[in-house]
Amino acid sequence: MKEIKKGCHWLLSNDSNQVYWLSLDRPDHPLNTLHSSVMEELNSFLACIEKSDARALLIVSGKANGFMAGADLRELQSFQTQEQMQSFIDLGQDALQRLSDLSIPSIALIHGACLGGGYELALACDYRVATPDALIGLPEVHLGLIPGWGGSVRLMRLLGALRAMPLLVLGRRLSAEKALMKGLIDYAVEKKNWSRVVDFLMVKKPKPKKASLMAGLASAWWARPLWVRLMKKRLESKGLLGDKDPAPYAILTNWLSAGVSSQGFQKEASAVSRLLFTRQCQDHLKVFFNDKNS
Repeated sequence: MKEIKKGCHWLLSNDSNQVYWLSLDRPDHPLNTLHSSVMEELNSFLACIEKSDARALLIVSGKANGFMAGADLRELQSFQTQEQMQSFIDLGQDALQRLSDLSIPSIALIHGACLGGGYELALACDYRVATPDALIGLPEVHLGLIPGWGGSVRLMRLLGALRAMPLLVLGRRLSAEKALMKGLIDYAVEKKNWSRVVDFLMVKKPKPKKASLMAGLASAWWARPLWVRLMKKRLESKGLLGDKDPAPYAILTNWLSAGVSSQGFQKEASAVSRLLFTRQCQDHLKVFFNDKNS
């Protein structure tokens, strides 16, 4: 393996087959959380890859304890204005769109926790390969937030809105086995077998999965109002809508107005920037850090 570029957080290297490996290892942090500096550096590394002769890109974690745990909540807690949060979200969306737009196959190789922004990054890849011990999901609603880096739109494009929505509004975390069954990942194999899966993907080049035509019909403009009404009733029966916790409602509202179109990314960014400063989110963050420090 030949080292090409080393940053503060990311390391880019390639092998003899011109397969590029992009590894994240935040120094002095027990987990890979996604700080703005991580996303800025990711953007610059992707620009380097765009100009290279890479045949494929593999994204991995340099930490033994997991893939990526999501956005850096300490940084989010430091923001004083919605504009700061909007800039943070825009930065992440730009980087992940650049990843999604690569002309070469991109593969997320996941072990351990792959949650929140970490899974949003994986969703921007063409394929997702996880170890059996992986934990997958978008649990932002438990903090009074929603995915902000395109996660809700990309998950609905992948699974169809009706299958994705319960995962989003309930913030479910899934084992690799369940994530595979539900379509959140493409393969669940031990690390020692990753190379076989990568070789298969590079040789066969299967089309990246996406929702079937029938599943996609739920996001048609004429179908969304009906499904939103039904979903709202289900959430209200569980006490999950309204002033008590506006995050699930924001996911439904965004989908109602934008479906899975590119406008959905803008809706996500606007909503999560507002939600960060709600009483519910601030209370969730205080509880999170109190539990962590106790």
